[in-house]
Amino acid sequence: MGLFRRRPKRADPPEPPALTRRFIYDDPQWSPPEARATPVVVLRFSGVRIWQWEDDYDLFESPVDKRGQVRALDHYALTNVFSLLTLNMCLLFSASRLMVELQSGRHP
Repeated sequence: MGLFRRRPKRADPPEPPALTRRFIYDDPQWSPPEARATPVVVLRFSGVRIWQWEDDYDLFESPVDKRGQVRALDHYALTNVFSLLTLNMCLLFSASRLMVELQSGRHP
């Protein structure tokens, strides 16, 4: 019979939800010349909360490499909400942090 109770182990806090998007600028028609040295932009969002996600299923017949083409990426500073529109998707989310990295090739 013990007089002391063991404290339960505390679990590590969960990692904040994250979202990573890679943008590849490899089309000479649309890419500025200064982007050719670093054609890959990686955006890492942390503390992510998805507010809306819509897929356009009619576009699943389009080639896979064209589906993710970005139409617009907007940021609403007052609410810290991002809007990402691609050929077949609309994503509305908030994030507490954004890190941007430029890469020199088509790395995975």
